[in-house]
Amino acid sequence: MLSILIPVHNYNCTTLVSTLQEQCEACGMVYEVLLGNDASTLYVDKIHALSSLKNTHVITATENMGRSKMRNFLADKATYQTLLFIDCDADALHNPQYIRQYLPYIGTPCCVVGGTHTHPTLNTPETHLNYTYDLLRETQNACKGHFTTFQFLIDKALFNKVRFDETITSYGFEDGFFGYQIGQYTPILYINNPLVHTGMRSNQAYLAKIDELCTTLVQLYHSDKQATLLKVSKLARYLHTLHRLKLHKGFARLFQAIEKRTVQNLCSPTPNLRNLDLYKLGKACTLL
Repeated sequence: MLSILIPVHNYNCTTLVSTLQEQCEACGMVYEVLLGNDASTLYVDKIHALSSLKNTHVITATENMGRSKMRNFLADKATYQTLLFIDCDADALHNPQYIRQYLPYIGTPCCVVGGTHTHPTLNTPETHLNYTYDLLRETQNACKGHFTTFQFLIDKALFNKVRFDETITSYGFEDGFFGYQIGQYTPILYINNPLVHTGMRSNQAYLAKIDELCTTLVQLYHSDKQATLLKVSKLARYLHTLHRLKLHKGFARLFQAIEKRTVQNLCSPTPNLRNLDLYKLGKACTLL
């Protein structure tokens, strides 16, 4: 018995939901698909139309709840004891055995991460930075045991011991905090059962998200969550070292001198991800 939980905000996830529903039917299993429509203003009709699929329900929030609160909300609404969280910009078409590969873990007290893949058709000049990061970092991180909320299966009782931190309302780090806390209860299993990430952002939009992530980082760094942040984020540890040595202001000035050239590289056909690391640390130092 499986509850598939998909937070949705301004995204057409028709193909994802119909594919999951078909796979569940093919497995002959007891399941439900719950979509949390987080106050979407785009694709509203398409999202609501998904409730016509078998065992599929759409729950609509009138005000935007955010990622953490919506995931907790969906877990509370779930009927069954095994939860499968999937981001709405995932694609299961390239993995026809996706649901079947999770069957051995359903009904067990575990947390399982299936991983992320990219697809060459998603690589365009406008999205090359996001695509390159997913290809060289996200895919490799999943293989190396880095927790991601893109798609993971978890026992409901285990989930309720931790839950997502609803005080983290801006973009970034709620996944790292959650994964770290789950790891205090049980080892997280990493298997080769990936979905394709289709929600590629434009280069400029991706950098805007990085700016938001850096803002969240600095907010958490100045909060009572700093100790946990330093355990889950390498970027936070670099920032902490510079701050402790009183070098962060000098690094910020250096970054500002090369920021334009760094952005030009990141938005080019051949972005260097080390420049992205530099960009993140420079932005964080500037905000600190």
